[in-house]
Amino acid sequence: MRRHLALLTTGALAFGTLVAAVPATAPAASDGGPHHLPGTYEGVSQPIYAEYIDENLAVETSYGVLRGDLRRPVVPDGVEVPIILVVTPYQVLYKSLNPGGATRVDYFANADFFVPRGYAFAVFDAVGTYGSEGCTDFGGLGERRSTAELVDWLGERDWSNGKVGMIGASYDGTLAIAAAVEAPEHLATIVPQVAIDRWYDYMFNQGVRMGLEDNLGGLLDPPIDSPADYDTVYGVVPPYHRLSDDPEGSASALAAHVQPCNRVENQTRGYQTDPVYDDFWIERDYRDLASNVRASVLFEGAWLDDNVKHWAATRFIEALPDELPKHLAIGQWSHSVSQFADAGRLRHAWFDHFLVGLDVGFTDPETGEWLVPLVDSQASDRGRRYSYEWPPAGTEEVEFRIVDGAAAAGDELGLDGAAPTWTDTNPGLLEPQVSREGCTVECIRAVSQPVTTTTRIVGAPRLEFRGSTDLVSTHLTPVLWEVSSSGARTPITRGLLNSRNRDGLDTSELLDPLSTWEATVELWDIDHVLRPGDRLELTLSSTNATFGVADETRATTSLDLDGTRLLLPLR
Repeated sequence: MRRHLALLTTGALAFGTLVAAVPATAPAASDGGPHHLPGTYEGVSQPIYAEYIDENLAVETSYGVLRGDLRRPVVPDGVEVPIILVVTPYQVLYKSLNPGGATRVDYFANADFFVPRGYAFAVFDAVGTYGSEGCTDFGGLGERRSTAELVDWLGERDWSNGKVGMIGASYDGTLAIAAAVEAPEHLATIVPQVAIDRWYDYMFNQGVRMGLEDNLGGLLDPPIDSPADYDTVYGVVPPYHRLSDDPEGSASALAAHVQPCNRVENQTRGYQTDPVYDDFWIERDYRDLASNVRASVLFEGAWLDDNVKHWAATRFIEALPDELPKHLAIGQWSHSVSQFADAGRLRHAWFDHFLVGLDVGFTDPETGEWLVPLVDSQASDRGRRYSYEWPPAGTEEVEFRIVDGAAAAGDELGLDGAAPTWTDTNPGLLEPQVSREGCTVECIRAVSQPVTTTTRIVGAPRLEFRGSTDLVSTHLTPVLWEVSSSGARTPITRGLLNSRNRDGLDTSELLDPLSTWEATVELWDIDHVLRPGDRLELTLSSTNATFGVADETRATTSLDLDGTRLLLPLR
């Protein structure tokens, strides 16, 4: 145990380790309701403690010893403090980013801000990684329950006020969600940032294995190297900086890391090209367990995130109990924490309210009514809009039919003269290639008339498909585009579906060649604004190698125009 003198600071907040440029922010608008404006919080905690204590901890759980570091302020006798906790598999990365850091806590600027304000701040290695023992579990029960047990152990310390909050970006935030679905007694709130709520959806999109294009046209992380990097890097690299401080603990961790555990199953299930949603994935479906959550949730998402897809944020918020205090902040950035200018102030007030009990203006002082809107979304036009339900009130699902010929009416998408048939290619097309002019063999294109008023597409579009294929399997990879008055094409959203999973993710069945089949393709949730003069364009093909691993059958698919429609949530 070591005691240090800390500098008091009121500097800017920095949460997580991922950064992105701060976008311009247009004035916020509300869909109605008693919203609380960003950055107007009052009565928040101030830095009052100058000294702190560092502790290196080893906590026994049912799945192995978890090791971590904790920093807490030196407070007067009788004063109890809450705990902000990060659980992470990425300690080897944080160490390389900050090799001079004496403890795990030193890698997070959050601690410098919160400890002087009367919070303890703890960082622990996830089960099976770095200094912790046990088996890596790739989202499974071991991760969920060991993290929940750690939360309750921390909440029961004699210096604790019994309240623990969790925060983290990417996998760190995913572990916060994993703990929350176990409903540990002492977990009061979580702040997951660009986090996974359903592991199947991270690895696959309706049966198509996900990936991401690199500059050479191949597929890279994410998530093409998951879970390989997790099991072979984060779950193997030993805690080198602890070898001299804790040789016995380091030896135990290293011994645990070389055990086979469930690595073979993780690799086998993570790289299937014909996956079925079964017990392995059900165990890793936190969205399905969202009704268990008792902690409040501040979720930070990113509309441009090509790693953890943004529907994890929108759909988890929807799945949480209605009576639970919850808020989603989501904007026009990639895989990073919230880039809203007031994001740090919101996190500060959120922890003050739920961990300390301060009145920061989230509730009406007379009625106790929750004043915070459900969603703060920055659409493609950079305007922030508050809403109290999702999709926002007033959103209507509008049906667009695909018609033969370019003369489409207002609720139609007209084919550009090509037959409603396409043939898969080898190699598979990247998304920009699908949009090029003259696409008649490997994809088809249908375009709307120009919109006459500003139109917001907000929610989850769907393509209801009917057609036939000449082979036993194929993929459907629709992409929805904005076509400006100048002719520039911008992708709005997309979806991918494996024909074998057309009747549901829990089954895989081959097609009967040339027979009619039907499926619903769920396109990724979106918040996009069309201006007068813009057109909608729908491209249909069987490959989108920018985001998914192509089907190898090279099939030809014919579209039934009468049985196919695009459903758009418009406001």
